[in-house]
Amino acid sequence: MIKIIGERIAKLREVIRRSENDGMLLSRAENIAYLTFGARNHITFNTTEGVSSILITEEKVYFITNNIEMKRLFEEEIPVEIHQLFTKVEFNWWESEYEKVNSLVNLRTLVSDTGRFKTRNISADISAQRYRLSSYEFDYLRELGQVIDDIFSSDMPLLNPEMTEIEVQGLFFNEFLKRNYEPILVLVFGTESARTYRHNLPRNVKLGKSCFVSFCIRHKGLVISSSRSVLFEKNDELVEQHLKNCRVDAKLIAASRPGVVMSQMFKVIESAYAAEGFEGEWQKHHQGGLAGYKSRELVCNPSLKYTMQEGNCIAWNPTITGTKSEDTAILHADTNEIVSYPENSKWPALTFEIDGMILRRPDLVIF
Repeated sequence: MIKIIGERIAKLREVIRRSENDGMLLSRAENIAYLTFGARNHITFNTTEGVSSILITEEKVYFITNNIEMKRLFEEEIPVEIHQLFTKVEFNWWESEYEKVNSLVNLRTLVSDTGRFKTRNISADISAQRYRLSSYEFDYLRELGQVIDDIFSSDMPLLNPEMTEIEVQGLFFNEFLKRNYEPILVLVFGTESARTYRHNLPRNVKLGKSCFVSFCIRHKGLVISSSRSVLFEKNDELVEQHLKNCRVDAKLIAASRPGVVMSQMFKVIESAYAAEGFEGEWQKHHQGGLAGYKSRELVCNPSLKYTMQEGNCIAWNPTITGTKSEDTAILHADTNEIVSYPENSKWPALTFEIDGMILRRPDLVIF
């Protein structure tokens, strides 16, 4: 664990040298999580910049926070194994962090991930270091993926046509929070909403004849996205459309391999929709892309030049009006591991063979 974080710090020091500066200040929640194996830098869920910062110089790595948070963060959030990497710098909550940072390094020779204190913001260079995950993070993702699948399998059968979207959202929020996982997004699509919106924030309307639910759940700083769909009465047309939607998704997962450039994936997106008779449907919603410490680290588009690597996470979310398929997968050297739909899942599967790869996608279940 300490070796991995040490290597990450070394790579960030290379970024500092290339920028010809003396230090780097990290304050974004996802970057603090990346350098601490998941420490929660937020108090409220909607925080971008958290309650602590990490200042990297050539000689030291400073962990900077106020007197309210230091004890809790080191006792509850940051693994003991990596404590020695950090030099603690504490200030009183009524004092200025600006002054504390400026006493450690000249702010005019500092880069950052936020532009804080009028520093030069090089967040893109910093974020690029974050995309490739380690075996520790794979284990966290598997744990979270299993929990997500278990909750889908146990609680989606509890839904009924008379429930409102808001009630369903509350049900799933409760299920994750009582297990100490953070539901940063729960979208609920009843029959009407699925035909109307791609990002439906739950409303006080009844589900009707069908429902699909989309999650973004956070654990140890990592975010998994996943969706499941149910019918409350038979609908052959929707069943067939869901099958086609899942085949698009399966093609995207199969094509997502180390060495493939994201712009090439966009061609796969276009042809996969066209093959199912829905040419141009991709224009109505983004299709997903690289995942990890954000629900989407990078959203795939025709000009995105990022080359996928072993250790990346991908989360595609192809939609055809009324249906959706979505899960999160780790790219390994020899396979893609769908962590949010594990092999032991109780949820019924559709199975596709694509380019020699067997891919399971969650079926549309009729209750």
